[in-house]
Parts: sequence; C-alpha cells; structure tokens
Amino acid sequence: MAQPACETVMHWLTSAGVTELLPGPNLQPNERLMVMREVSPLPISLLSGLSINLCLKVAYQMEESMFSGQAVPSIAMVETYCRLMLISPHSLFRSLLTHLTSRNPTTLTKPGNTILVFEILNYRFLSLYRYQGKSKTLMYDVTKMISTLKGKRGDHRIFRLAENLCMNLILSLRDFFFVKREGKGPTEFTETLNRITIVTLAIIIKTRGTGEFEQLLYLQTMLEQILASSQHTWSEKTLRYFPSILRDALSGRMDKRGLAIQAWQQAETTVINQCTQLLSPSADPTYVVTYINHSFPQHRQYLCAGAWILMHGHPENINCTNLGRVLREFSPEEVTANIYTMVDVLLHHIHLELQRGHPLQDLMLKACGNLSVFIWNHELLPPDILLLALTDRDDDPHALRIVINLLDSKELQQRVKLYLINRGPPEHWLSSGPFKRVELQKALGNYLSWKER
Repeated sequence: MAQPACETVMHWLTSAGVTELLPGPNLQPNERLMVMREVSPLPISLLSGLSINLCLKVAYQMEESMFSGQAVPSIAMVETYCRLMLISPHSLFRSLLTHLTSRNPTTLTKPGNTILVFEILNYRFLSLYRYQGKSKTLMYDVTKMISTLKGKRGDHRIFRLAENLCMNLILSLRDFFFVKREGKGPTEFTETLNRITIVTLAIIIKTRGTGEFEQLLYLQTMLEQILASSQHTWSEKTLRYFPSILRDALSGRMDKRGLAIQAWQQAETTVINQCTQLLSPSADPTYVVTYINHSFPQHRQYLCAGAWILMHGHPENINCTNLGRVLREFSPEEVTANIYTMVDVLLHHIHLELQRGHPLQDLMLKACGNLSVFIWNHELLPPDILLLALTDRDDDPHALRIVINLLDSKELQQRVKLYLINRGPPEHWLSSGPFKRVELQKALGNYLSWKER
C-alpha cells in the first residue's frame, strides 16, 4: 500500500502541471483557452493522515529528487517536503544538514543544493528548531560550513544565507552556550557573528545568570576564543549595559581605531588613485581584472571607503558596475571587513569636515545619500551588516543618527511593503494554492545573488 501511495505523490509533485480550459478575452463564448496550471503543494490535512512509515518513504523519495536529481525541484515539492518535516516525528530528532550529508557526502558540495537547504532552514524550519530546542545543534553545524565559506571568493549568496541563519539562531538562544562544540581553539565565527555572540551572552547572563559554576570557569576561555578572531572594541557606552563579569573582561581591550585611521591615512593616496582608475565613470573595464589580480590586501580593504570618498555626495561620480564586479570577486569576509573599515573612515571624515567649517546637516545628507547608493540603489553591500557596523560605533555622536536616517529612508519602507505583499500568510503550511513566484532580484537583492549588471 505504501509504494503506490508514494509513487502517486511523487508523480503529482514532478508533473508539469494540470491542464485547464478557461474562457479568455477576445474569444467566442463557446471557445476556451488551454492553460497549464502549476501543481500545488499537498495539503497538511492529507499529509497528517500518512503513516510514519509512509512519511519516511515519501521524504526519502523527495530528498532523492531534490538533492540528487538533475531537474530543478518545483516549489510544490519543496513546500510539501517542508510540511512533511513539520509533522513527521522523525524530523524532530535530527539535524537536516547532518542527515543529508550522512546519506550523501556530496549533497552540500553543489551550490544549488546548498542554497536550497539554507533557504529551507531560514524561511521554513527555523521556528521548528527553536520550538524543539535544537538551535545549538544547528548553530554548530552551520558554523562549520561558514568557516569554509567565508574565505572563498564569490560564494556570497550561500554565505549570507548561512550567516543570516546563524545570526537568528544565536539571537534566539536563551541559555548559556559554548561557541565551539569541541571547546578548543578560536571560534569559526565571522566578525559579525563574534560581535552578536558577545551581545547575546550579555543578555543571557544579565537576564538569566549563569546556572552552574563550570559556566563561569569556561566563560573566560570562551571570551578568549571570540576575541582571538575579533578586532572589535566595545565602547564604554555599550559596556555600561553589560554584566560586570563581561564588562571587566572587555574593558581592557585596546581600541585599534586610531591605528586603523593612521593606516588609512598612509594608504589613502594609493587607494584614491586606484579607485579613480577603477571607479571613474569612463574607467576601462579591463582594469577590473588588473585590480583583482594585482592590488595588495592592505589596499583592497579600503575599496568601499575609497568609493565613498570619491562620491562627494554625487553617486554618478563612481562606476558602480565596476565596483560590483570587484566586490563579487572578493571573499564574503573581505566584503564584511570593507564595510567595517568604511564606517570608521566615514565617521573620521565627517569629523574632519566639521573642523573645516562644513555644516553637519549637509555632511549627514551626503553620508546617508552615499550609503543609500551602496545598499539600496545598486545593492552592492548587505544593509544589515552596514547597520550593525554603524550601531557598534555608538560612542561616535554621528553613527546612530546615520542609522536612524537609513531606517527612515523611503527605499527601506518600500522594500518592507513589497515583502509584506509577497511573503504570503505566516502559516505557510495552510496555503492551498500555488505559491506566488517572486523575481529573484526582488526577493534577495543583488548583494546576495550578485546578478551580472
């Protein structure tokens, strides 16, 4: 009985669609237009009636089709798979990443499979993992993948999906946790995840305390692991809200912003010359390859800062196409480092311009206009990382004002409205019809999909 039912389900989900005859405009009353309607996901009421054995068989067949087949899986199949996992008891006791790689170690080596898995985890399974208390296990699995992705050139979309998932998992934790399951060596986190982990630890310790003495003993080692791979210094303004045990550990950390600005001043002439050749409106497109292959890392880290300086409040002053081509060839962590460096240079530049007598309001308008070009108009940089970088500089009098201006921008409000229109009902498992297809660029943005422009 299970095999025929399983075959029927798979035949439905892999079919091209359902043929229908519909009346149409400019047709005679007795004429009909033949259309192919995309198949819909199976309803949750039907899946709930399947036996556990049949659920396992159907899930196995779907995973074979989705991750080992040659064809791109339909939306109906992916949504049905997600619904099956939500109601199947066996899915509550395993990690999806571990399960898929144990069945086929090459599953997540294919970019298409990896993107699909991370989209499922981000947009469908995150609430399931939270409800079942499996967030830590998933976090450890994802950070292992992030450690291999953050230095690879070009894998921006996969990396941002993984990092976004890990950010949500860390922020949702309510109990003390270890940053590494093995407990040894520096963290495998990115710079952004290290910063978010410190804030989450501060919230947990301040609101729930440390339940066991062993946690206090391990906390120092844990902080050393985080700080060994993080360059950030938390401001006095932020540390005032941290619990004393964290505040004491972090307050003596050397602020390297002064050294970073000195390094920028030494490299500024070279960086601006390179950026002028690369980003002028009439720049030679072939210089992109020259820049990628021959520029030094100490200069590449200032690429976005140099682009911001060259704008002078006029976005048309730079060639955003060339900038996007270069950023796409950077590793994801290089792009993140560029954002953090650009924020420090930007704030330093505002202070210099104020000393020269320029009105603060004009400087803020130019700064926000330039940043809007990066994150909204051309979608060259992920806005969440930029906003976090600015928020982390809360001891600067202008950083939070820029954050507020960016959050109040019309571009962001339009994107939020578009998201609310296209996302569908929150109870996605109850939707009976075919899901609305959203153009990739509108759904993700170029800073994740890096479409050729």
